[in-house]
Amino acid sequence: MLKQYSLSHFKWTLLYIITIVGVNVGYASTPPIMVDLFGKAYELDVWGVLFGTVFVTRDLAQHELGKTKVLGAMAVAALLTFAMVGPELALASVAAFVCSETIDWAWYSFGVGSQRNRILTSSVISSPIDALVFLLVVQDLNPLSFAVAATSKLLGIIFAWYILPRLNLQMLKETENASS
Repeated sequence: MLKQYSLSHFKWTLLYIITIVGVNVGYASTPPIMVDLFGKAYELDVWGVLFGTVFVTRDLAQHELGKTKVLGAMAVAALLTFAMVGPELALASVAAFVCSETIDWAWYSFGVGSQRNRILTSSVISSPIDALVFLLVVQDLNPLSFAVAATSKLLGIIFAWYILPRLNLQMLKETENASS
């Protein structure tokens, strides 16, 4: 007999997919902010600040689905991104998140420590790689863009890591109690 699941069984997986697609659609439809720094103009993306949450929601989606099934959610997000924003941005996004999310997935999957700490370390390691690959592919890599993109992702990750336990997520509490 097949198990029946409600959408609540996949809330983090759905949030993960929606976050990736939402950030990419926002990036594609919102012009960058031009910043003059020391006489040189740089383009900065306002959506990069939200992208740090993708790394945390991927870890939580993996907790729901398991180590290998979460790769299917990654593929769904990639296909939706391609369909919604077109090939150029989709290629940059897919290349960045395949590199960074694979590193995030591996570190989270095979790292040691509590789930909460694995979420933090896997995300901190993989987010600068994501920023680097994305900016390289869209041919917008410059020191300021990289610093802002990487820092904003790290701030998003740290915020999510800090706030999640305060929302009393039972999943995180149970995992931390089991590892103590």
